[in-house]
Amino acid sequence: MSYMKAGFGVLAMLLGLVPPLLAQTWPQKPVRIVMPFAAGGIGDAVTRPIVDLLTVELGQPVLMDYKPGAGGAVGSEMVARAPADGYLYLFGAAGSLISAPFLARNAGKTLGYDPARDFTPVANLTRNGLAMYVNPQVPAKNVRELIALAKAKPGSMNYSSAGVGTGSHLAGAMFEHVAGIQLVHIPYKGTGPALTDLLSGALHLTFGHPLQLTEHVKAGKLRALAISSEKRLAVLADVPTFSEAGLPGFTTYTFWSLMAPAKLPQDIVARMNAAANSVINKPALRAQMEKQGLEIVGGSPEALAAFLLEERGKWGKLISELGIVGD
Repeated sequence: MSYMKAGFGVLAMLLGLVPPLLAQTWPQKPVRIVMPFAAGGIGDAVTRPIVDLLTVELGQPVLMDYKPGAGGAVGSEMVARAPADGYLYLFGAAGSLISAPFLARNAGKTLGYDPARDFTPVANLTRNGLAMYVNPQVPAKNVRELIALAKAKPGSMNYSSAGVGTGSHLAGAMFEHVAGIQLVHIPYKGTGPALTDLLSGALHLTFGHPLQLTEHVKAGKLRALAISSEKRLAVLADVPTFSEAGLPGFTTYTFWSLMAPAKLPQDIVARMNAAANSVINKPALRAQMEKQGLEIVGGSPEALAAFLLEERGKWGKLISELGIVGD
């Protein structure tokens, strides 16, 4: 009987070693990362270099899988419903991870996934503030003058976004709320038509990625009034932060994170987190990102989880207070 007990003890010990041993062999096949937006956008330009370097870091092909639709919800739900085996991840952004459930609730709908429950946070990658661009026909050289114009004629000025609940929309909504002004929100389905209208003067202003419209600023076709980050950016060195421009505490970021389906084994989480941090902290990539107006974030899965919790509290409160309704 003692031999049987000893045998069972050895077996239990060996079985207990199986998960770590399996994790040490991961990955054994290509890894896919879902991009929940169409190819060719700003997000694609940011994440593509990371994907290429992860291929080298992991020793297996890392493939970008484009699944656009519903503001990122289609691709996000696909990952949320996938097996937690370490071979499918999501490039998570603010829309699908933060604002989506609040927008859906205000519209009397529910998402097909729960951003707080159905994912495993793996690593925060990059973040960037949004610049406020105005058409030069707008007679405002700074944020204070713009606010004064908007207060003088409520509802006479408009701003564009990439859609209801996107980062550009919520930045505009927060600007209205903090500044105590009333603007008209005009959502677009693509950045091309919105840019055409902004350059023509049909639109007054927009909130965009620091790199996105910089060439038009240099050409004098647009004017950048402020940046929503905590500090100025090298790509727009002469542009003040909103705090410097007269709106203390006005900060908002868009971000890219790496998420996995819920219950991904912690040893795989740790390995993927280490790989992601190694990649984004390579000097050449860091320099490239900084030239694009991006900040490298990195850090632990726990830090990403805490960040997402804080962002959901901040934006959930604003969306609920303003009654912003999703499509």
